[in-house]
Amino acid sequence: MSSRPAIAPHAPHAARAAGEWEGRSVLAQARALATACTLACAALALPGRPAAAAVDFGAGVATTYDDNYLDYSNRDLFQFQYRLNPTRYGVKTTDDLVIASYVDATWMPESTHSSLAARLETNKYATNDVRDNLKASVQWRAHLSPRWRWTLSGAYLPRYYVRRYVDYDLRTPYPSLSRYRDAQYRQADAAVSAEWRPSGGWRDQLGYTFSRRDFLEAFPERDQSRHQVRLVVRPPHHGPVAARLHGSTGWELARGPQGLPGNGAPDVSTQSLGAGLLLDWTPTLRGHAASLRQAVNYETRRYTTPDAGDTGRFGRSVHQFDVGWQLALKFSKHWEAVAAYDLVRERLTGPLSNVANFTDAGTYHRNRVTAGISWASRGAGEQ
Repeated sequence: MSSRPAIAPHAPHAARAAGEWEGRSVLAQARALATACTLACAALALPGRPAAAAVDFGAGVATTYDDNYLDYSNRDLFQFQYRLNPTRYGVKTTDDLVIASYVDATWMPESTHSSLAARLETNKYATNDVRDNLKASVQWRAHLSPRWRWTLSGAYLPRYYVRRYVDYDLRTPYPSLSRYRDAQYRQADAAVSAEWRPSGGWRDQLGYTFSRRDFLEAFPERDQSRHQVRLVVRPPHHGPVAARLHGSTGWELARGPQGLPGNGAPDVSTQSLGAGLLLDWTPTLRGHAASLRQAVNYETRRYTTPDAGDTGRFGRSVHQFDVGWQLALKFSKHWEAVAAYDLVRERLTGPLSNVANFTDAGTYHRNRVTAGISWASRGAGEQ
């Protein structure tokens, strides 16, 4: 298959301080919950417990340098660097160091062919703490037969900072005053998938995901119901090399300006198509299991707004291409180290008129370098 308090630009200092305290409180709660999950899972796995159920638990931490974590275009980066429009940017830097951690637990009753997993993830930004976030998820899997497996999952992201947008509902005493406000949302996801294993080593998976995204405090026109259908095909392994192909289609249906076209509020609804390929080579290096992965993905998103006055989106499409490499080395039964690099490029196409005003998604590139380590209570081959 991976958020943050934000205060309006002209909020009083007390409100801004309260928002900062809330962000620290969320992270403190996340750490406490992660510690509690770890202790509980450890207790379940202590020797002497009956073998009616098996509990697997794990944890990990990774550090990523992201040189454009808000997906700013070259024009946006130029404006930020020379402070040409300072009220539009609510962050200190456009790059940052991100520390991501997780803790998870999986319960596998031996009397059934099913499992139940829970996971908590946190992301801490070294400089721009407004982007700090946490996410909780659960997943249930059931093997109905040797060839069929069903998966149900859900996730909740309570707060995620996007960037600053113009708040068209904000009333100011003077028209020239800035109406930029920090945009943040909460999101709930629900997904179902079915996996079929025909003869010959093939594996096919068809899944559907529904997401509900609600913006907090402002920007109700950007609230979305998101739908995605995804097909994954895994051909038989060829020695140590495995491949996975996937295709997807999606609809992001935004609330929009609700019958008030022309007031500036955008309709950010889109339709998307995507495809990708993942290659996984699993050699053994000096007695240690290793994995070298390369992933290539392409997605195109077409804005569906009927408002011809919205020159930033009407008739436009966004094309995203990303490629990544990951090297994982299992240096003991329970420990694994990972290094990765990802490159993302996005390009805007459509009418050439008024391109300079397109601020939500333009042409940009983004690089991420990651190093991490993880631990699992079960070793390879015991799953």
